Amino acid sequence: MKKLIAIAGICLVSVAAFADTKPSDASLNELLTLTDSKALVDGMWPQVEGMMNNAAKQALGNTTLNNEQQKVMEDANAKVAAVFKEEFSYDKMKPMMVSIYKESFSQEEVDGMIAFYKSKAGQAVTKKMPIVMQSTMANVQAQMSTVIPKIQKIQQDAIEQVKAKAK
Repeated sequence: MKKLIAIAGICLVSVAAFADTKPSDASLNELLTLTDSKALVDGMWPQVEGMMNNAAKQALGNTTLNNEQQKVMEDANAKVAAVFKEEFSYDKMKPMMVSIYKESFSQEEVDGMIAFYKSKAGQAVTKKMPIVMQSTMANVQAQMSTVIPKIQKIQQDAIEQVKAKAK
């Protein structure tokens, strides 16, 4: 009887350990492929560049730039965008993503996600997510045009208060 209880205990421990098994790199790579993660990362750059351009315009305020100044700003924005694209490229992000997924999900959960993304509903999510992200970024960008002046006003008020208290 003691042996039977011991065997049952070992089986339960084995099942519990299996439930928390870290997902394999192969399954995570399959999940990232099914979710078209590369297209999502690559697809965000036009919106990021748009936000950067708007932020630069907001920072300049009502300043009108001549053609040479405009060219300098465009070149600077292009250089910043290039740095972002290089440093946050899918190839550089993928190992980090795999690591995060591996620490966050079990093999069973990844298997469930793979099954979902292979389904019609999952394929619809994958196809439509870039559009959802693009719309989200456009809306955030529009909101930033009202948020940035508020932030600038708070910062300017704080600077004035600091200067006043220095006297």
